Amino acid sequence: MMHLMVRATLGALFLALSLVVAACEDPTGASAASNPSPAPAARPDAAVASSPDASFPAQAAAPAPDKSASPPALPAAPPRKTPSVMAGCLEVCEALHDFGEIWDVAPVRYIYQLRNPSAKSISIVEMRPGCSCTKATLSKYTIAPGETIDLDVTFNPRGMTGRQTKDVSLVTTDPAAQIVKVAFTSMIKVFASSNPRFINPKEPVAPGQKHVFTFHVVCPTDPDFTISKIAYAGIDPSHVTARELPRDPAAAARGIPVEVTIDERAPWGGLYAQIDVTVRGRPGPGQEPITGMTSCNVALSLYNKLIASDNMARIGVVAPGASWSKNVRISHREGRHFTLKASIRDGFPEGQSVQVVPIAASSVAGYELVLTGASGTHLGQIGGWLDLETDVPGEERISLRIQGLVRDVKTHSP
Repeated sequence: MMHLMVRATLGALFLALSLVVAACEDPTGASAASNPSPAPAARPDAAVASSPDASFPAQAAAPAPDKSASPPALPAAPPRKTPSVMAGCLEVCEALHDFGEIWDVAPVRYIYQLRNPSAKSISIVEMRPGCSCTKATLSKYTIAPGETIDLDVTFNPRGMTGRQTKDVSLVTTDPAAQIVKVAFTSMIKVFASSNPRFINPKEPVAPGQKHVFTFHVVCPTDPDFTISKIAYAGIDPSHVTARELPRDPAAAARGIPVEVTIDERAPWGGLYAQIDVTVRGRPGPGQEPITGMTSCNVALSLYNKLIASDNMARIGVVAPGASWSKNVRISHREGRHFTLKASIRDGFPEGQSVQVVPIAASSVAGYELVLTGASGTHLGQIGGWLDLETDVPGEERISLRIQGLVRDVKTHSP
């Protein structure tokens, strides 16, 4: 009997000692299931640094310590952060950031941190935001061993809705990961919207006449919102006016109607304008009013007897030093033959030329305008006008806008 009691006592002491040792090894007292080990770092040969925690779990704040307890309680675990990841020799803190729910009224900002834990300096030679809505700046472009730098990213959500994920690519001198990416995601809520968003009739409208259209501005969170300003932008808004109309009490959910007028002076060809409406309203009951903006885009083709295959000579995006060629067909709506001469006015860059080629098909009365040019050392907009002279009454002198862009593939470099 005594032998059994000694064995039981020794067993209890051994169990207590095991618990003490385990508590020293894991001061949080958390089990492996409740406190998982950090996710493995991304492989150096994976060019994209992405967060391994794609579900974005909520970061619970650490509870305040109980100072009245004696002896003091075990220290609480620190707040959990999105794990840092390795991209080659660079360590990226929170490579995938979640802005959460945001309104589409103002830009949001986040500062990523890039650390160089290696024994060699790493330079960032190029920065490529994945969208024009994203701007990024670096605190410096060369990261010394052991140094940390900031990547300041601003995202403008205006004009977007729903889940959006964007990124910024960094080109580095690290051979293990020449391209490093940071990304962010957000759920964008629309504060005000236009219905419809586009005024774009399927059929051309006649020049020399007044044309009137209507769209509605809606603010779902505040039926009593107001319009504070209407402004115009776009390629040629000078022939476009807009005004607020009284609300219809019988259709209050439709919002505030806005009347758009295209005046009779709008010329033959394409007309593009953007109507920006600034609104003021509450994002929720009892909340302070905020200011937002919504837009309605106008895109019209104004033709009479003569029609064009495109209401603009769209060159598109051209690389520096490259040449381009663009065809636009001019034909008669009634199939009648006519004469046509073409020239370029105010063209940039210089050296653009146009050739008038009659359409060979006997069933079509018209011409191909072949516009050619070269960017050379020019960077920026391609522009000008194609001036056309015809013998068609009322359309003796008409014009088409030339539009394009010379852009280097590098978005940004130090």
